[in-house]
Amino acid sequence: MKNADYWRGRFAILENSAHKQADEYLQTLEDIYREAEQSVQRDIESWYQRFATNNKVTLAEARKMLTTGQLEEFKWTAEQYVKAAQRANLSEDWIKKLENASTRFHVSRLEAIQLQIQQEMELLFGNQVDGIDDLLKDVVSNGYTRGAFEVQKGIGLGWDFTALNQKKLETLLSKPWTTDGRTFRDRCWTNKADLVDTVNKELIQGMLRGDPPAKIITAIQKQFGTSRYKARRLVHTETSYFNATSKVQMYKDLGVDQIEIVETLDSRTCAVCQPLDGTVVPLSQYEPGVTVPPFHPNCRGTTCPHYEDMDGERAARTADGKVYYVPANMTFSQWKKAFVDGVKDGLTVATAGAIMKKTVDDCTTVDEVEALMKEQGWFYQTTLPNGKPFDGNQLLSLQGCDLETAKAIFKAHENVFNRLPELRGQLNSINAMKLQAGTYAQCSYGLGRGGISVNTSYFSDVERLTKLYARDLEHGFHPAGTTFGSIVTHELGHAVDDYLSVIQQLAGLNGWRPKKVSAYLRPKVMKACGLKVSDTKTAVSGYATQDAQEWFAECFCEWMDSESPRPVAEEFGKQLLDLMKGMKTNADA
Repeated sequence: MKNADYWRGRFAILENSAHKQADEYLQTLEDIYREAEQSVQRDIESWYQRFATNNKVTLAEARKMLTTGQLEEFKWTAEQYVKAAQRANLSEDWIKKLENASTRFHVSRLEAIQLQIQQEMELLFGNQVDGIDDLLKDVVSNGYTRGAFEVQKGIGLGWDFTALNQKKLETLLSKPWTTDGRTFRDRCWTNKADLVDTVNKELIQGMLRGDPPAKIITAIQKQFGTSRYKARRLVHTETSYFNATSKVQMYKDLGVDQIEIVETLDSRTCAVCQPLDGTVVPLSQYEPGVTVPPFHPNCRGTTCPHYEDMDGERAARTADGKVYYVPANMTFSQWKKAFVDGVKDGLTVATAGAIMKKTVDDCTTVDEVEALMKEQGWFYQTTLPNGKPFDGNQLLSLQGCDLETAKAIFKAHENVFNRLPELRGQLNSINAMKLQAGTYAQCSYGLGRGGISVNTSYFSDVERLTKLYARDLEHGFHPAGTTFGSIVTHELGHAVDDYLSVIQQLAGLNGWRPKKVSAYLRPKVMKACGLKVSDTKTAVSGYATQDAQEWFAECFCEWMDSESPRPVAEEFGKQLLDLMKGMKTNADA
């Protein structure tokens, strides 16, 4: 069973993925708004010019004649609009209004331009309703199945799972969830009516004042901006709600009893959400907008499963058929093929006696720790140029360590990959071997994925290693609040620095060579703490004074392992997480 950081991390990634999908749709919607806005601008400019031409007057004179006369040729434009509205499946009320306009012999000039503008609005919001409908169906469907994948992968057991069908999706989306009883479709059409009214108001007032077309257009563009904001807020709020709705259905189907609120804690977190982070809620009280996020428009909160003492047997109690082991390195596509589509090639049935999931503390030999660590799928996998698979998990070796140091190695990796789940599958594995005297461990650097070695001369004897590390702490050589297991966390810090610098290139390039993230972060972090790099010894450790890479690794292990990280380690963690937001991630991991 994974710990709380794992569940929080994985489900936060799922929530971010849903909002990333929403942002992609909003970019498309932005293009639709821009086209509608430009079309309205062209309509107004063209209408002014045509009016002046038809009446053989200047634009200035035309503005004085706005409420008089007829525009017979608009009859044909209205007929075209009727056909366009019918093709676009727009509202019956609007089509009827257009038909009435097309059958009239005379249409006022003001009504002509108002009808043209409203046609653009109808098409704009018709496209918006369809786009949001498609987006939310994807959000609900993906949230349901990907959430189930994370739960079954987290407990290491899987059983057959039925994806949501079209009827269930329609039922979920058509149910109002706000106190005013309106659905997102209702809100779209309300926003349309507001935009039509405000645009008409700007148009009429501008014409009565005799404003030039440019001034009227600017005022209307401002109203489009307000409508855009409402659309963005609607999309993100509905995404949060329906993502939460998909999760409650998934939690019920998988027998999850309690959930935990996960809030994004940063400078943008509101006073309502911040204190709710970590709150545990019984599933029976799960009510989006009341007991769980979203608590307000644009809310970024989500939920994850909360397990206190849940074991595999209890987790699998909802399974109707056989229960199978889920490999830790199983991808979403593989899981879907096995447990949604029903193709279980190569999976092992979990027997009743074996469903109780073993943890590292249950291991009694180094071999068991090593085998359990290989099962986690933490390390780099790829396909080689010759077509053969490469699995770094199968290359790790803890031989030569004693049981307690092997467990410490496991827990150091577990802590890092649970807190930074985006690094799973990206780093090279670890090996125990004899290194030169005085070296606890080392990490390869420069190729982008690290590669840790621990020295069996020290890791073969936990008592000796503990005493040596305690002596180092007394002399301030390593960060306060760390233990001998932090030796491994320190080396993982080097691997992370290597990966973020070389593979992700988050610090940029110096010519063709990647800049080191450690060198990029060190001055920024120290300055943010009101310190200089020369203050490193007292603020971090003696070892951290060697260079930027050792500074990074020492800050990393204190941030990860200390129960009370000091200001530099805290600031380091904050800036590292901010930097990692720019990472490209493996969506199938």
